[in-house]
Amino acid sequence: MDYNQYLVEHQMAATMLIYRYSEADIVSPGKDVTVLSPERRRLTLNDARYQLYNDAGVYANGVTLDDLKSTLATLRASDHDQGLSANVQESSTIISLIRDLAKMGLTVMGSRYVCDRVWDVDDDRRLVAALLHPQLIDDQPHSEAHEASTLAYDWENTVRRDRQPNGVNKVDEVRFTIQDQAGKPLLRLVPRERLGTVLYALRCGASPQQIREWLLWPRLEQLSLDYAQLSLLTCWQSESRKIVTLKDLLTLDDLTISDQGSGDACWYQFTAQSEKSRFGGAIPFTEAGEALSKIFHGHQYASDRAFSDGLAQLAQHVNLQIQRRQRRLFDIADIDRFKEAEGEIVDMSATGRDGHEGLPETVYEIIDLGSGRTLRYDLSINDLVMALLAFAR
Repeated sequence: MDYNQYLVEHQMAATMLIYRYSEADIVSPGKDVTVLSPERRRLTLNDARYQLYNDAGVYANGVTLDDLKSTLATLRASDHDQGLSANVQESSTIISLIRDLAKMGLTVMGSRYVCDRVWDVDDDRRLVAALLHPQLIDDQPHSEAHEASTLAYDWENTVRRDRQPNGVNKVDEVRFTIQDQAGKPLLRLVPRERLGTVLYALRCGASPQQIREWLLWPRLEQLSLDYAQLSLLTCWQSESRKIVTLKDLLTLDDLTISDQGSGDACWYQFTAQSEKSRFGGAIPFTEAGEALSKIFHGHQYASDRAFSDGLAQLAQHVNLQIQRRQRRLFDIADIDRFKEAEGEIVDMSATGRDGHEGLPETVYEIIDLGSGRTLRYDLSINDLVMALLAFAR
């Protein structure tokens, strides 16, 4: 196969992402290493991942060279190019989890949020003190967003003047609330990419506080905080929709937003200074004092031992093993040309991009214990949980 000719004919581009990885740690029941424990490892292995895309879509994202070649071979054999589509299997698994939680008296609600204004925090100490001991300027009932801006503290020396949102803070996205039988919110602002894991943890009996600390609040090391900006986002919020069917879940982006009056939802968010990437999840205003205090003062988080052991046992039940690695992106290069021999890619020439070093992150692998083969790699925690549930069906 002439890979270069195929890319030119279909106006495709390929990119190489160069990572350094740690050796793998096995996650087993009762062992020191859990899926969420704060492991620190030397990054001793270099490895590359690849992306394939054009204006019509993305065809491979973060794959090995072997998987890139398989993708190209599949595309060439098909009648038309088809980009990566939404994971319908994952969505179906989420609906199954929602039905399980309904039997426990819990309801999942979805809303669309659009960011209206952003305030950048300059003084973390003043902010946390005010959030931990809130005193409002007046005691009239207001929206949460209004309450956030009327805390009785030195606002001018704590946050910068509000501005229009940029980058990842220019939010237009769906988030979820889990409610109890009385309609009281147990968990708020759950992002779509963590919903499956949050629902699974609830089904396993984890408390809302444990889930906030494990999966929703940012867990940032000093290196991440060195590059971080903390902002308060106020957002318009659509009506809430109860999620019962797959259609309910997949059509949430169509909910309409009213922009009358002041924004009616808000949260704190860590991002890179460039606002090109987020560091951790959203922190609801009502939880921000405790969450930020834990981040800044290094307080201990709830142990995820039971949650991790449950996942490891689920894997063992179907003869699989969970492994985890630390990794860090060190370079990105645009591939100019593949060098081929006998129809195989043996080398490539590429042009590096400047200033694309990333921060450390944890990724997971699923190993088939029978064959020793890696079935999934570079998974997020949510992708790990969804994959294990799919294998266990």
